[in-house]
Amino acid sequence: MAAYVILGNLTEKGAADIKAALTALRERTQRAAERGITVKALYVTQGVYDLAALVEGEEQAVMAGLFALAADGLVRTTTLRAFSLDEVDQILGRTA
Repeated sequence: MAAYVILGNLTEKGAADIKAALTALRERTQRAAERGITVKALYVTQGVYDLAALVEGEEQAVMAGLFALAADGLVRTTTLRAFSLDEVDQILGRTA
């Protein structure tokens, strides 16, 4: 399974009703498991981003989950594909 770091910012709608936004995030986290996505961690953060998550899953399942989250209109995300050091070693082994 691929790993992803997802960074999020609340939209104006999400910030206006933070409690509802957090409830929606909890619900999306539960539904992610039904799609084969494992949410390893979900944090509310200080600084440039309001949220940070570490998830694992098949690429298309993760994208579908992100599209569903975007459709809620509460959070906008930036997604980073993450590679473990072992994966990077394997990738580097393919270079000439």
